[in-house]
Amino acid sequence: MSIYKIGNNIHNAHLLKKYACFLDEFNRDSFENGSWNKYKQYFEESNRKRDIEYLLILLERYIEEDKARRLAKIYEAYLDKEISWDDLRLFAETLDRFLPGDYEMLREKETFQTLRGRDAEVLLRLTGLGLLIEDIHRQQWDVVDTTLIFDDPDEIEKEERVYRRTEFGNRMVSILG
Repeated sequence: MSIYKIGNNIHNAHLLKKYACFLDEFNRDSFENGSWNKYKQYFEESNRKRDIEYLLILLERYIEEDKARRLAKIYEAYLDKEISWDDLRLFAETLDRFLPGDYEMLREKETFQTLRGRDAEVLLRLTGLGLLIEDIHRQQWDVVDTTLIFDDPDEIEKEERVYRRTEFGNRMVSILG
C-alpha cells in the first residue's frame, strides 16, 4: 500500500469521525428539544443543498472534533431561527479561527483582567475576532498649563488591561452553551 493511500485513508477516517460528531450532537439536541419534525420540514425546502455543502466544507476544514460538535449547535440555532444564515456563517467562520482553549476561556467569564504577558495572546486573538473588547477606563493624557501631555507609552504597556465580552461574544457563548 502506498503512502498516499495510507494518508488518504487516515484523512477519510478523521473526516468521517467529524461528521459523526456533528450528527451525534445535532441529533441529540434535536430529539431532546422535540424539533425533529420542524427540521424535517426545513430540509424539504430549497435551502438543503446550500446548507449541506457549506457544512461539509467547514467540517472538512476543522481539525478538532469539538468544532464539529459546536458547529452542530450553531446550525441548530439557525434552524430554530435564533440566528440568520449570515449569522450562521459569521459564527462558523469565527469558530474555525479558534485555537484549542479559546472557547473555554471565552466561556469562563465575561470580564478579564490581565497584565501584558499572562493570557494576553488569547485575549488579543479573541478581541481580533470581535468576541472581546478592551475597556479603557484611564485617561492617557493630561493638560498642564494649556499644554497637552501624553502618558509615557512604556508605562501604559505595564498597566493592567481589562477586556469584556462583546454582544457578539455573549451570543456565541449562549449558542454554544
